Amino acid sequence: MIRQVIILAAGMGTRLGKPWPKPLTPLKDGRTIMQQQMENITKTFGANSRIGVVVGFKLEMIMEAHPRATYIYNELYDQTNTSKSLWRALVASQDGGVLWMNGDVVFDPKVLERVRPFIDKDQSFICVNTSKTADEEVKYTVDAAGHILDLSKKVQNALGEAVGINFVSAKDKDALIKRLDEVDDGDYFERGIEVAIEKDKVTFVPVDISDLFAVEVDFPEDLIKEHIDKPLVVVRTEELVSHAIERMRKYKISQIPVIDVNGFVGSVDESDLFQSFITDKNTAERPVKEVMGKPFPIVKAGTPVEEVSKLITKDNQAVLVELGNGKHHIITKYDIIGSIK
Repeated sequence: MIRQVIILAAGMGTRLGKPWPKPLTPLKDGRTIMQQQMENITKTFGANSRIGVVVGFKLEMIMEAHPRATYIYNELYDQTNTSKSLWRALVASQDGGVLWMNGDVVFDPKVLERVRPFIDKDQSFICVNTSKTADEEVKYTVDAAGHILDLSKKVQNALGEAVGINFVSAKDKDALIKRLDEVDDGDYFERGIEVAIEKDKVTFVPVDISDLFAVEVDFPEDLIKEHIDKPLVVVRTEELVSHAIERMRKYKISQIPVIDVNGFVGSVDESDLFQSFITDKNTAERPVKEVMGKPFPIVKAGTPVEEVSKLITKDNQAVLVELGNGKHHIITKYDIIGSIK
């Protein structure tokens, strides 16, 4: 069976603060988000999968990068939200159900294997993560039968988050198309799903993929999700520079925050150390406090990535993220351009 898959890539991606469409954000392995998505799709469903991409912002960049895809143009990409992009895509789709995903979702290909049985039996679904419920993410509740009931960023007492990978069945597609057309231009597609559930009695089931990697790239904690549970590497003011160098080598890092009894008081960067060695061959035996630079800026979890990216400059190579309970993590410029997988 040939699968129909839609990637929503029309948005301007302002949170990342980059001059390219968010789906073209490079990842650590050299691929872009969209390249990773397309490879996952073809690996799971075969090379004959029908992949449609809704474009708008800098569409020529996406089309040049992926010339073999089918494209649907949302000419009002700067005035409408994902409800209208998905509406255009579903109207243009062929008979049968449609799998769709947001253009900023980085995910383990096993996610598609997990949902394949639901696609095979033509059951509409929403992929969810039940391990967290962040304020800025789309959340959900279910009814007594276990079907999706509420689906928005405003949901209270949520069971988890939607991760941005979903499927509408052939039998539910017309109802969803109608409701996506009716909702406001500024609505996310989730609002169309809510209305279709309420008025047309369509059923979307939650598919739990909490044990698999899947994340939308929006906030600082998204950039460090894979290593967020690892302790922050620090050095104390009274330690020797040689100790900082040893940690850089051990953990393969370029920057280290400096702490004392009062908290973060400075930073050590490999480029600064290099300059110190040029002027003083005994730098390694000096206390860190004598060579450290300014402390890294600290932002709260949930700060938009574009705000974080503005803090990383030639003179400031990293930012600390406050995770709560006294915990912090570091984000570097390499995390900003694509730390996910």
